[in-house]
Amino acid sequence: MKTITPPRDIVDAPCVYSPYCGGCKTQNLSYEAQLRAKEEQVRDLLIHVGRFSRELVQLHGIMKSIVPCDIQFHYRNKVGAVVCACSFLTRYRLRVSK
Repeated sequence: MKTITPPRDIVDAPCVYSPYCGGCKTQNLSYEAQLRAKEEQVRDLLIHVGRFSRELVQLHGIMKSIVPCDIQFHYRNKVGAVVCACSFLTRYRLRVSK
């Protein structure tokens, strides 16, 4: 399958390990698309887990809009690392192994 035109919300992730790590699942989306995705996740949780009706969430302001952050990157203070017997594959090592 070949991508003729990439989706408008797809961007290059700023982290070089993003394609291999999987820790930051939305880094390849524009920041606006990330905010929309997060808002949709919260809305779905309110409806399906919180058992609020869709009308109550939308019409009565149960959920407020997500406020964008001025700092989009480098603000997290935790890392989720995978520990295994194998070493981490960098872009260089992936090119060499091909």
